[in-house]
Amino acid sequence: MKFFWKKEQTDEVEEESSPTKKYFSVALLVLMVVVTISIRLSNTPQTPRSTQNTTPEAQEALLPTLSFGTTTLSVILADTDALRVRGLSGKTGLPASTGMLFEFDSDSHPQIWMKDMLFSIDILWLDDNFTVVELAENISPETFPKIFSSRIPARYVLEVPAGFSRAHGLRVGSAGTFSR
Repeated sequence: MKFFWKKEQTDEVEEESSPTKKYFSVALLVLMVVVTISIRLSNTPQTPRSTQNTTPEAQEALLPTLSFGTTTLSVILADTDALRVRGLSGKTGLPASTGMLFEFDSDSHPQIWMKDMLFSIDILWLDDNFTVVELAENISPETFPKIFSSRIPARYVLEVPAGFSRAHGLRVGSAGTFSR
């Protein structure tokens, strides 16, 4: 008889503590969610204050530059596989005096195509001293899937709006200077 009495007593205690256990479980779950959100927010890359709320011209001034004589370009760096694959695909154009500089780890024969491009470009292949070793002008999106490559090993590829090379006298042998 005592056994049943204890079980009944235990059941009563469990029933009484059941709302407390539920409250504790909910509070613990809420705490875990808050901690998880806090950790994720603290790991989210923040835009440096120096570039917040600035004009495109001011942001362009923060980009690295590549100069050929008196011609200076702000360059958007494509220095990871993901950035190199995306390139200028889907963009409608480039700001004036801006190009995209693809940076590779070693000299090779980088290949460029016009997949998902929306405007024509000039493509310049540069050696490790930023000297133009190959040039393809006025390459249109309609050339896709044709692949463009340098016959001479290159470390960098510079993409600029079509006509930029001719307008600024850039040709094979033009020497550039890069500044971060």
